[in-house]
Amino acid sequence: SNGPKPCGHWPILCSTVAMDGYELHRRVDKARWCVTKGDLLQFKQRVRQAVRAGEITPTSADQFDPCEQCIGPCVYTVTQQLIKPVTRKAGNMSWALMLHPEGLPCDLFITHAWQEGVFEFLDKVLHSWPRGARHAYCCMLANPQNLDIAGMICDPSCSPFAMALESAQHVLVVPNRTKSIYTRLWCVYEAYLAYASDKTIVVARSPDYTQILVASGWAVLAACLGVLVGWQRHRLGTRLTLVETNCFWATCTVPVFVAQTVRDDGVCRCFNLLGAVLAGFYAATADMLTTNPAHYFHKRADDVSREHVLMSIALCYYLVAAADCVRRRVARQEWEQLTAGYTGRAQDARCKVETDEVSIFAEIGGRFAEVDQAVEVLIRAGMWNRNLRLASQAGVDVRNAGHIEYAMPCTACILQSVAVHFLWSLRHAYSRAIAVAIAATNVFWLLFLVSAGQDSRGFAIKVASRSAAIYLLPCVATYAIFVQTLDATIHDIGYMNMYGTLLLVFDLLIVGLGVAGVGRVVRMPCCGNFLAQGILAPNFCRLSLFERRVSGNGRSEQGGRDGEQSEERSDEQTDLESGSSDTPD
Repeated sequence: SNGPKPCGHWPILCSTVAMDGYELHRRVDKARWCVTKGDLLQFKQRVRQAVRAGEITPTSADQFDPCEQCIGPCVYTVTQQLIKPVTRKAGNMSWALMLHPEGLPCDLFITHAWQEGVFEFLDKVLHSWPRGARHAYCCMLANPQNLDIAGMICDPSCSPFAMALESAQHVLVVPNRTKSIYTRLWCVYEAYLAYASDKTIVVARSPDYTQILVASGWAVLAACLGVLVGWQRHRLGTRLTLVETNCFWATCTVPVFVAQTVRDDGVCRCFNLLGAVLAGFYAATADMLTTNPAHYFHKRADDVSREHVLMSIALCYYLVAAADCVRRRVARQEWEQLTAGYTGRAQDARCKVETDEVSIFAEIGGRFAEVDQAVEVLIRAGMWNRNLRLASQAGVDVRNAGHIEYAMPCTACILQSVAVHFLWSLRHAYSRAIAVAIAATNVFWLLFLVSAGQDSRGFAIKVASRSAAIYLLPCVATYAIFVQTLDATIHDIGYMNMYGTLLLVFDLLIVGLGVAGVGRVVRMPCCGNFLAQGILAPNFCRLSLFERRVSGNGRSEQGGRDGEQSEERSDEQTDLESGSSDTPD
């Protein structure tokens, strides 16, 4: 009476008693036809098992490689050869209600075009699963593939898609390698519903852990090379030359400047590796580093230790920056997939069923221009929400607003911890008061990041990244002037109090702008647009993360080539669609 149960780790039926799928879907609210993240993991394993066992085989329209584990058979093939047979035996309900007959409340709505390989799709969804989401509506698993889906969606506003999206807090857009999902009218309709409901939409990304480990490994090897060279230099036993010392300050500033002004992956990787080499070199020669001969023979042991710490922090920066380069490359790939074949006009999207097309066009009515804007912001920014819409309408360029880089905020956080420790160690009342204020501000900031939503957290981290870069350059310059060139030392209370006060001012500015969010920042009188643009801009030189733009007709050159290359496969998939009773979202 409780329905079929999963057998072991696989969702296959152990009971010979099948439920009535039609009655089950009539009784359970449409917004509750959901699965969990664990269900998706098990489904991925089940598909792999089915491919190995020959239950899922290549077809004329989907000639996938059974030995390949990254893309896999397309969603159409998996639906025909696995989902339909299994759910038919269970009673013709959907895969989701087969696992959870009472249904699950919808937190996450997944929109995709059914053209992608199932492993590609599942990897992106699992990697990009929003924090706090528990249950997801995924149409291939939510809809009863053996029942009359056409009848369920004849009225788009009352369809399972619309009901689930209205209930969801998050919308996850899953690009694919074949064609933009916004060439499919149902995906456009879902974008319209998300726009009308002010949902937060995020673009799913491929897993990048292996690439990050490789990139970070190269940075570690570069640092080890620098340490080896520095150890050889240290054996000479003489003070570093002026040129060598100036290179030290370049190590602290130039890579940061490059990261904020250049978005060419090759250039950034080269500077990161060079910076890692120099960081290792100066970590090995910290006791030889000075531009003031009077300081060379009077360096305290804690001065040397502090410079070792500084170079260790610099190395951390290069490690995280290497990961940022990888994530930037993955973001570019997702952008290219979203624009492949997309004309920039939602009205050009099509649906395989003519009656569905007529109903959706009637439902959207005269709001296609608004849908076009929402899709454009989503593609350009990598995410969409009400605040980004306000910023875009105010004239702010929101390109890459959803892409976050962590190297500078992480480095600044570590540096602030070191600064707090040093200010406290001065045993001066004002210094300790500044240290406490900086520490309290940073604790509040971290708590805000933990509790904030994904869109607010992203903007706040961008604020920290921009402000830290602006703050770092004058700080390094003043340190070089006051400590290394003049008679002042880093133990001078006046100098350190000035440094700490400036740091606290920047911290308060970061917290204020981050908590306000882009929606409030852009509405600030006089300077709101300027501030929002400075924070959201890809970099200070206004270079785009993605050099190829969507042209006047909305289609990028790369997207056009991708669309042409995928045309043959798309036609084959259309043939497969016409033979299937399911309707892709």
